[in-house]
Amino acid sequence: MRSTLMTLVLAGVVPAGCQSGSGQVTLGQVAAPMELDDSVDSSWVYLAKKYDVDGDGRISEQEYQREGGRFDRLDRNDDGVVTAADFERTPGRREGMMRGMRAQRLVAVYFQIDEPGSLALDELEQAVAAYDDNGDGLIGEAEFAAHAEERKVEPPGGDSRMMKMAMRDVEPWAALVVAIDTDQDGRIAAVEFVAFFKDRDDGDLVWSLDRSRRRGGASSRPMSGPSAGEPAPDFALRPANGGPTVTLSSFRKNLPVALIFGSYT
Repeated sequence: MRSTLMTLVLAGVVPAGCQSGSGQVTLGQVAAPMELDDSVDSSWVYLAKKYDVDGDGRISEQEYQREGGRFDRLDRNDDGVVTAADFERTPGRREGMMRGMRAQRLVAVYFQIDEPGSLALDELEQAVAAYDDNGDGLIGEAEFAAHAEERKVEPPGGDSRMMKMAMRDVEPWAALVVAIDTDQDGRIAAVEFVAFFKDRDDGDLVWSLDRSRRRGGASSRPMSGPSAGEPAPDFALRPANGGPTVTLSSFRKNLPVALIFGSYT
């Protein structure tokens, strides 16, 4: 599963469209302090404020209204609703996330056919078949070892410091089995590879692997705008619920302002 926690508005102006249990929070309104229990991930607070329209402490699929299987990923206990229980911090959750990250990186390295900057589902299925010497739909340790080095590639853009630390001293086959072999028979079936791929896919059946494009590297579109330390360009927006136009400059020297862009799913 894929879950990205971006920066939260801890104090300042709430972007238009954010919701709370008591109603719509409009552009220019000061965000209330977020009181978090240490046992619950703070991403639940964001989701509850935005999507729990009736304020009952649960987010239904009708309230969430986003496509691509995202609701199912958030509903981690499969009870049909998203609640704080789906975001409880447990000792094993971080390691579970790391297992998935390692396995995704290893699949990207060892199961390529064409362009190393991306991996499509049909490409993964072809690569899995190429490892399967006896044609039984399963890859064992010996089959992986027989082909791994000749098939190994390095996706462009390099690894982040965090990923380099995560991959340090990792034995590839063992890491793949731990994360993907759901029936724990010591072999990885083609259907298990497909399930793992889809669980970490955005819905377009293609993994983007070029980190340089995602972080503004040489192969990405040149960026423009003010340099660090320069004032942000002023702009004016009308609140979602009506009222006078709000300008960014009107908050200068008075309130901290946070603008949030990105996915919380």
